Amino acid sequence: MNKKKIKIISIISAVVAVIIAASALISANYTRIHIDVMYSLMPDYIDGSFDDVNPVRIYKRKNPNFDYKTQKDNPLQAYEFYFYDDEGNEISTTGDEELVLDGEEIGMMYGDFLPQMLENWESLKTKLIVCAVIASLLIISGLIVLWFIVWSKKQDEEKAKKYSNKNNQKSKKRKKSKRKN
Repeated sequence: MNKKKIKIISIISAVVAVIIAASALISANYTRIHIDVMYSLMPDYIDGSFDDVNPVRIYKRKNPNFDYKTQKDNPLQAYEFYFYDDEGNEISTTGDEELVLDGEEIGMMYGDFLPQMLENWESLKTKLIVCAVIASLLIISGLIVLWFIVWSKKQDEEKAKKYSNKNNQKSKKRKKSKRKN
C-alpha cells in the first residue's frame, strides 16, 4: 500500500477510536449527564403560591447527598427545591418527595418546574436541529469541493500526459522532417 492509503486508513481509525471512546464515556456517565442537562434546563426559580394569597418564590439546587451510582434509578432525588416561609425559615424537599405544609399535602415541587423545563428543551432541540442541518450542509459542501479539487487535478494530469505525448510526437516528426531536408 502506498503512503496515501495508509494515511487515510490511520485517520479513519483515529476517528472511529474517538467515537468509541466518547460513546463509552457517555454511557458510563449517562445518569450524571442526564441529571445535569435536566438541571440546566430548569429555571433557577419560579413564582407561585400555595394558598392563592401569599406569593412564594421556589428555588432549585442540586442535592448534595445524591449518589449518582447508587441512586441512579431515582434521578429526581438529585434535585432539591426550597423556599422561605413568612418567618424566613427554609423549607426544602427533594424532587421525588411531596411537600407537606401544616399537615396538608401540597404536591411535588418538581412538577412546578416541569413546564418551563420542557419549553426550554423544545427551544434547545430546535436550535440543535438547525445546527445539525447547517453542519451537515457544510460537510456535504466541503466534500463536494474536495471531490471537485481532486477531480480537477486528475483532469489536469491526464491533459498534461495526453498533450505532452502529442507534443513529443510532433517534435519527433519535426526533427525527422528537418533531417530529411
